[in-house]
Amino acid sequence: MMSTRQNVDLEKRVAVVFLGLAMMVSFVSMVSAQEREELLFEEIPVVVTATKREQPITEVPVAVSVITSEEIRKSGAINIPQLLRRIPGVDVSYDCVSQYDVTIRGFNHSLAPHLLVMIDGLSVYHDFFGMVTWDWLPITMDEIERIEIVKSPISCLYGANAFSGVINIITKSPERAKGARFSTTFGEDNTYVNSFLYAQEKDNFSYRLSYGWDEFNKWNQSSQRDTRSHRVNSLLRYKFDDASYLSLRWGTVFNGEGEVTNGHWERDLDFFGYVQLEYTNPEWQLRIFWKGINGDIISGESYDLRYNVFGSKVQNTLPLGEKDTLIWGIEYKQTTLEGGEGTLTDADHTHHDYSGYLQNEYKPIESLSFLAGVRVDDQPLLETQVSPRVSVLYSLDKNHSFHCSFNKAFRSPTLYNSYYYQIFYYPPAYGGLPYEFVGNNNLDPEKVTLYEIGYRGRVERLEVNVDLFHKKIKDYIYFSVIESYFPGVPSKYSWLNKEGEATLEGGEIELRYPLVDWLKGFFNYSYQCLAGYKGNTTEINAPKHKLNAGLDAHFESGIFANLTIHHSGAYTWEENVGEKKLEPFTSTDLSVGYKFPHSGAEMLLSIFNVFNDVHREQGLIGINLDGEEIGRQVLFSLRWDW
Repeated sequence: MMSTRQNVDLEKRVAVVFLGLAMMVSFVSMVSAQEREELLFEEIPVVVTATKREQPITEVPVAVSVITSEEIRKSGAINIPQLLRRIPGVDVSYDCVSQYDVTIRGFNHSLAPHLLVMIDGLSVYHDFFGMVTWDWLPITMDEIERIEIVKSPISCLYGANAFSGVINIITKSPERAKGARFSTTFGEDNTYVNSFLYAQEKDNFSYRLSYGWDEFNKWNQSSQRDTRSHRVNSLLRYKFDDASYLSLRWGTVFNGEGEVTNGHWERDLDFFGYVQLEYTNPEWQLRIFWKGINGDIISGESYDLRYNVFGSKVQNTLPLGEKDTLIWGIEYKQTTLEGGEGTLTDADHTHHDYSGYLQNEYKPIESLSFLAGVRVDDQPLLETQVSPRVSVLYSLDKNHSFHCSFNKAFRSPTLYNSYYYQIFYYPPAYGGLPYEFVGNNNLDPEKVTLYEIGYRGRVERLEVNVDLFHKKIKDYIYFSVIESYFPGVPSKYSWLNKEGEATLEGGEIELRYPLVDWLKGFFNYSYQCLAGYKGNTTEINAPKHKLNAGLDAHFESGIFANLTIHHSGAYTWEENVGEKKLEPFTSTDLSVGYKFPHSGAEMLLSIFNVFNDVHREQGLIGINLDGEEIGRQVLFSLRWDW
C-alpha cells in the first residue's frame, strides 16, 4: 500500500513531466506559421489484418492501431509488450521478466488466452495453455516491419481465440531488410539482448536470416536468472512477378528458460518452432504449416510438454466488379498432444478442426462501404460455432470517416482447460491428503458480442481517432474448487463456466500532432468499466483509466529522442480463489540516441521508469504469489548496419 507521502511524490513527478511537455509545446507553437505550413502529413499506413486484404487504415471499418519499425527503433524497447503498453485499449500486465499477460479491452489474467497473436499470419500462441510466451517468439525486434493491432473480436476471419482482438507481427521482406545489422543491448539486472540480421536478393530469389540471444535476471532478486533463449528465423522467397511469390519460412527458439505466474511454474524449452510454405498471388493464397514444442514444465517435479500442430489454408479473393470484393477461405488444423505418465495430462489427445469463412465488401458509392462476413468452425468437444460480422464505413471526405460494427466471437477451452490432470498432497499437518487438479471436457466456449462505433480524421495537422464499444461476455471460464473433504480443505479443483453475462463498456481517444518537422507529440486515453454482471461477480483485471503521452524528436545532427509517459489507474486483480487491489502507477520512459553519419552505426541510452515508481501489476492470491515489483531499469544499445 502506498503511503500519503508516496502519493504526493508521485503526483509531483507526474506534474513535473507534464509541465515539461507543456513548455515544449508552448515553445514549438512559437515557430513561424510558414514553417508549420510546410509540414507534410505522414504516409497513411496500409494494413491487412482487419479484412485479410491490403487497405489504407482510413478505409478499415474497425478500430486498428499500427506500430512502425521506426517507432520500435527509437523506443529502446527490448520486447513487444513494452510497445503494446502505449496503444490505447491494450491491457498489459507484467507478471515477471519472462511473462507478460496481454489482452485488449479488459478480462486479462495469467496465461491470457483471449488474444490471438500471429507472425505473418501464423498463430504463435501455445496450443496447450493458449498463452503467448512473448520472450520465446522466434523473431528479433530488428526484423519487424510493423505490428498491426485489431481491437475488435474477429472470429469471423480467424476463428477461436480472436476473442478480444488480433495482433499481427509483420516482418520485413528481404528487399526491405537488405544488408546486415548487428544489435546489442545490455544493462541492469544482467540484461543482454543480441541479434544479427542479414538479407539479400538476386534475380528472382531473396532471403532473410536472423539470430538472437537474450538473457534477463529477476527484478526482485537481481542475481537470479529469470529467462534465457536463443532464436533463429529465416525466409526464402522466389518471385514469379511483382505480385506473385512462393515463400518458405522457418523459425525456432531453443535452449530456453523462463517462468510462468512469477515462479509458480518454470519453463525449460528444448525447442519451439515452425515451418510454413506459402504461395501468394493477387487472387489466391495457399498455405501449409507445422509448429510444435518440446520442453518441460517444472512445478516441484518436471513434466514433459510436447505437441505438434499441422495445418493448411486456401483463400481466394474474388472481385465481383469495381464495387464488390468477395473473400472466401477454408482451413484445417490437426493438434496432437502427448500425454500419460510424466506429462500434464492422463493420455494422448488429437483434435481435428475444420473451418470456412466468407466476407463480402460492397462499395455502392465512393464515400460508403459495407462489409459482412461469417465463419463456421467445427471443433472437438464443442458444438459448431458461427461467428458473424457486419461493418459500415462512411467517409465525409478524405480527412474524416466514421465506422460502426457488430461482431460475435468465441474462445475455445484450451487443452489445459480440457485435459489437465495432476495429483498433489497436503502437508502432514493436514494428514497428507491428496487433492486433484482435473480438466473439464464439457466446458462451453466463451462467447463475446461487440458493438463499436468510431471516428478517424484529421483537423488541419491534428490526427484524431475515437472509438466507443459495448461488449457482452457469456460462459466465462474460471478455475474453482468443485469438491472438498470438509469446508476449507478442497479435494478437487477444475474449470467451470460462469453463470450469467458480463457487460463491459468503454472507449479510447488518440491524438497525434506534428508540432514541427523535428518534433511529434501524441496523447491517448482509455476507459473501460464493468457495467454489469448477471450471475457470479467477476473482475476485468484491468484499470478503468489509462493514459499515454509522449514526444518523439529527431535532428539533422543525428540525435533522436523519445519520451513516453504511461499512467495506469488502480484496479483489482482476481485470480483463482482470491483477489488483490493493485495501486495506480506512472512510468516515464526516456530514450536518447545518436546516429553516426556515414557509418551505419548508432547508439541509444534507454531509461525505463525514470522516477523509479516501484509497483506491481498482478496479484495471484490463490497461490500466494504476487507479480514482481517493477522498478527503474537503464539499458544501453548499439546497432551497426552495413
